[in-house]
Amino acid sequence: RFQKFALHHGFKINFCNPNSGNEKGSVENKVGYFRNNLFIPEPKLHDIDEFNKDLLGRCDKDNEREHYKHKPKTIQSLFLKEKEMMHTVNPASYDYARETKHHVYKNGHIKVDGNEYSVSPSKVGKKVTVKYYANELIIYDLDYRELTKHKRSFEKGTKFTHWVDFITLVAKRPKALKYTGFYTLLPDVWQRCTSALDKNDLRDALFFLKFCLLESDFDFAAKIVEENMKQHEYSPDALWTTYHRMNENQAIYLQGTSDTLPVLPDYDLQLDD
Repeated sequence: RFQKFALHHGFKINFCNPNSGNEKGSVENKVGYFRNNLFIPEPKLHDIDEFNKDLLGRCDKDNEREHYKHKPKTIQSLFLKEKEMMHTVNPASYDYARETKHHVYKNGHIKVDGNEYSVSPSKVGKKVTVKYYANELIIYDLDYRELTKHKRSFEKGTKFTHWVDFITLVAKRPKALKYTGFYTLLPDVWQRCTSALDKNDLRDALFFLKFCLLESDFDFAAKIVEENMKQHEYSPDALWTTYHRMNENQAIYLQGTSDTLPVLPDYDLQLDD
């Protein structure tokens, strides 16, 4: 894989001798410099892409200081000189992903690095190909047609489900819902809601759930059902009404309210012709 990477970007590999730190001392020192100046104290982050973008900006700023051997020249000015001698970067991005094949379990998920990721109930019992990237996993069928993708998690024992992948298939045969693995994954409020509906209303309710997941998330969809449970009303029309009521902008009619009436200008009335 490393040889392919070198071939793609057009550079030669020159390995150092084992246990010969003196041959790459400046590299070791540079690693220590960046660790001490950019990663202490230990950073806390929620979005690795945003963090990396910010980190690159800080590295660019660091290049504005003087080079320790070529003062008063900056690191950036020396780099620009070297850049003139570099060859053009390969315009095609390199696919560095690692690939493995996985069996799809009865619940429509696969197990990867101690976590479960949803694929689709239509792929149960079949094998799929998983590509591992730094921040995401992309799942393909064996003909390399993309099925779905997930943010990659480095925790263990967590289940990640794209509900939309399940709803479209289940809605085609709504009465079979209770006999699918998808039903067992639904929150209790949605199990109770779907149990109270006939075939046509059940199909419409599932498409309503799909809309909620695309526009918001499952927590919001559950709140809508909980609100309707107070009135024992589960019809799709009632769900839509509650959705719009909970989603409306109340500031439109709440702003500017006052206990006093506005002062109107006096009008000079002329009733004569």
